[in-house]
Amino acid sequence: MKILITNYGNRFNKGTAAILHAQINSLKEKFPSANFWIFTYYPDIKNHINRDYIEFFEIIGRFSRKNYIKNIKTLFYLFWCIFWRFMNYLGIEIWLPLNLKKYYLADLIIDTGGDGLTEDYGTPLNIVTNLLFGIFLKKKVVIYAESIGLFKKWYNRFMVRYLLNRVVLITVRDEISIKNINKLGVKKPIFLTADPAFLLNPITEEKVKTILSNEKTTCPFVGFSVSKLFSRYKFKNFTEDNYKKYILSTIEIINYINNNLNMNVVFIPHVIDQGNDDRVVAEEILKLVENKEMVFSIKNEYSPEELKGIIGKSEIFIGARMHSCIASTSMEVPTIAIAYSHKTYGIIGKMLGYDNLILDISNVNLDSFKKALNFVCENKEKIKKDLKIKISEVKNKSLKTNELIKKI
Repeated sequence: MKILITNYGNRFNKGTAAILHAQINSLKEKFPSANFWIFTYYPDIKNHINRDYIEFFEIIGRFSRKNYIKNIKTLFYLFWCIFWRFMNYLGIEIWLPLNLKKYYLADLIIDTGGDGLTEDYGTPLNIVTNLLFGIFLKKKVVIYAESIGLFKKWYNRFMVRYLLNRVVLITVRDEISIKNINKLGVKKPIFLTADPAFLLNPITEEKVKTILSNEKTTCPFVGFSVSKLFSRYKFKNFTEDNYKKYILSTIEIINYINNNLNMNVVFIPHVIDQGNDDRVVAEEILKLVENKEMVFSIKNEYSPEELKGIIGKSEIFIGARMHSCIASTSMEVPTIAIAYSHKTYGIIGKMLGYDNLILDISNVNLDSFKKALNFVCENKEKIKKDLKIKISEVKNKSLKTNELIKKI
């Protein structure tokens, strides 16, 4: 069995890497004979997951404002798929370029997941295009536990509606996405499952202890995920002044944790891409905090499984990256999530039932953090017990995606 997963980024975004690792592991368990072809935007970047049944290839559909050659190639591939379909209708078989041949040979095509089908990061044109190759080649295409929408622009609504009406299965990871899809006028049934990253297995506790020792961190601690992009979402645009405001507001929170809770803080990076490296933000904050001996930063790169193990040692976790919050909650760590998108409200809020521990990025401040932190400190054991029950239910929901795939 050949499973093709497309629209994957790279290992430097640990959230998308966690999704991919969990998808492959759970699908391999369901379909032991499966081999995986992963189409990625960054084929030159080595990946942590390395098995003889996994191969990586460069993505073939990519529109770019700066690279006209890629645009022409993408349009050629789209045209050729449409032409192939027409000739197939006439009963005539024609040649397919090598990477399109892989689409044709695949038994199943899966979008890598996450929240690519949205306008939060611009147009989802590339995501849609790489799935349309499979649609035009008459293959089974699956939307795998994603957050979808909302779409304000008519052309994004049109192409996403066109795509979703032609896939064989739509599963989403939050109820808000169902509402967004219904607004598009999609006629396909929609299934609520859960993000596959909940299923990701962390490394052993012994390995975690070794990592923390090498990183010279001290337990117990509050885990903290920061993001440079949050200054863009908080202040509607990214400027150096807005970035400094974000740094200063985060420092207020760190100082409060150190001084009032008497706890160490450990920055745990979840994205380390060039120009978007959480470790750089952490270093900026470390320079200015009051109690430098109580604040640490994870400096080396780790796999999603390793990061999940590290996050699991937190007494409390504060997450600016949604998948860092999935890692923390699935490790039964009381979590305060900072939201810039509906996905956090749908997954951490609605699915896990912790709306009161989600702070909206547009109006988050020290007072709202104090309120959330005090609630967590007062109810920490109760939250842990509650998460243990809920995470078991969510993992079952996540496995439901593969059960639905098996039926098709």
